[in-house]
Amino acid sequence: QSAGTREKQISDYEETYRMLSDTELRPSGLVGNTDAERTIGARAMESAKKTFLDGLRPLVEEMLGSYLAF
Repeated sequence: QSAGTREKQISDYEETYRMLSDTELRPSGLVGNTDAERTIGARAMESAKKTFLDGLRPLVEEMLGSYLAF
């Protein structure tokens, strides 16, 4: 992965983590609860991975399409 790609993945993770923290942990009074924070951290990581892979799909299809056309 390039540095820019990795930074984008980290940024997506941080944004998702912050959103989950604000919408799920804070209203439930779970900010600072290690288990709850670990759980949303895992969910944020999965979301960031999916976002990253979804972003790659069109590029891969374009590359494969041009390769398979020959």
